[in-house]
Amino acid sequence: MAGLKLYLQIKYKTKSIVAFSYPKEFVQPIYMRTGTTDLAAFMEVIYGKAYEFPFKFTPRTIIDCGANIGLTSVYWKNKYPGAKIISIEAEKNNFKILSKNLEQYNNTVVYNNGIWNKTATLKIQDAGLGEWGYMVHETDKEGPDTIAALSIKDIMQQNNIETIDILKIDIEGSEKELFESDYEYWLTRTKVIIIDLHDRMRKGASQSFFRAVAKYNFDLFIKGQNIYCFLKDAV
Repeated sequence: MAGLKLYLQIKYKTKSIVAFSYPKEFVQPIYMRTGTTDLAAFMEVIYGKAYEFPFKFTPRTIIDCGANIGLTSVYWKNKYPGAKIISIEAEKNNFKILSKNLEQYNNTVVYNNGIWNKTATLKIQDAGLGEWGYMVHETDKEGPDTIAALSIKDIMQQNNIETIDILKIDIEGSEKELFESDYEYWLTRTKVIIIDLHDRMRKGASQSFFRAVAKYNFDLFIKGQNIYCFLKDAV
């Protein structure tokens, strides 16, 4: 009943940032905001172990695209303490909590950027789904609600990465643009992709993704709302 106890603790607090040392084996506490979708994300990722999977290898390089407040990154950092984890989140308030959640862990990098297939300026859009549902769209005008885009190739080159062991993608429809072009470099260097597709938010997202991965030697497996893609002979 630990999950119910946690729910009640958060639900009936005034809106603030709270810290929880749960599960007890985690090295650092987890920070969340009351009155937000942070609790639902916690129940899914940490309590529900949404990203628990029996990989046949020990990941050394993990990129978390659409990291939100960093719960998946924290989960993996505790499970694979030797891994380098790079977390990318576009929305600035989510990014603040992401940074707080990862600041005590070594060998982690955080980016306040949007994931795209090229250099661009992106406009952040509140899709009305709470703190875990922000979208981005390309724009030619900079403003207080815009942010620079990064490609996965950019991230690899900036961090001197040759191979991605796990690439998690949960970017609220931007997977459509990500897999439309300029994916050849990083897709062929990625062992495992874990992706949540959002056709409901961006029409054609699934079509773009499947068209790209079909060109390469991936096996697919579905767990919950995520699709796992394994490069054959890599795992």
